[in-house]
Amino acid sequence: MRLGSWSPPFQRSAARSRRHGARIICRQRQASMFMRQSVFTSSTSAMQALVWVPSSGSTPTRTLLYLHGAGGFGSGLAGLFEHPDLPSLLRDGLEIDARVVIPSCHLGTQWDLAVLRRFLEDLEAAHGRPSQGYDVVGYSRGGRGALAFAAAHPERVRSVASIAGPEVTELLARLTHRPLLFCHGLADPKTPAAQVRRMHEAVLAQGGDSHLMLVEGDHFIVADLFRAGRIFEWHRGLEGTR
Repeated sequence: MRLGSWSPPFQRSAARSRRHGARIICRQRQASMFMRQSVFTSSTSAMQALVWVPSSGSTPTRTLLYLHGAGGFGSGLAGLFEHPDLPSLLRDGLEIDARVVIPSCHLGTQWDLAVLRRFLEDLEAAHGRPSQGYDVVGYSRGGRGALAFAAAHPERVRSVASIAGPEVTELLARLTHRPLLFCHGLADPKTPAAQVRRMHEAVLAQGGDSHLMLVEGDHFIVADLFRAGRIFEWHRGLEGTR
């Protein structure tokens, strides 16, 4: 059975995005010199993903699984480039010393864990499962998806990070098995930072390995965090853990 297929890089020429309700006009960009992009299509889940690897040809030891927020739902691969977020940053030259897998959630309004699991099974059948597990990162609604995935499938996860995610107290008891990072803007109007601090403290109280990163900004902090490399610094500090 053919479980999935690889395609040439996804080409995107549109050059505008929206943030805080304002239009941002960007110059035409060339493909990243540092990361090589391809498209993987799962035949059992019909989910597609952008897959990025270093252009140097080196074999990454880590795999980052990134779950987008509400703006990417139902928009397909093209929609992943419409906002200042990890896909557009990688396209524009951001370099990461890891393989990066960015699925597109083409159905529904929340991440479906069963669909995501089938997608990963197809990806792993074609490319192998990361020996250390995935570093799962989710933004906003994807933050909830990342935490839910880590709670449901700890055997596939090395670490999990939620950026500007909602409160998920019902999951906390199942999030003590892997390093956990909460990243949140102090002025986020969707989920107050105090609620995120309470989640962090609750995981610590249960013996979990939780970390809290509060930054200046509102809900739209994701691009600045990735540009500054703060998530990747945390990942590098976890080397040797599982």
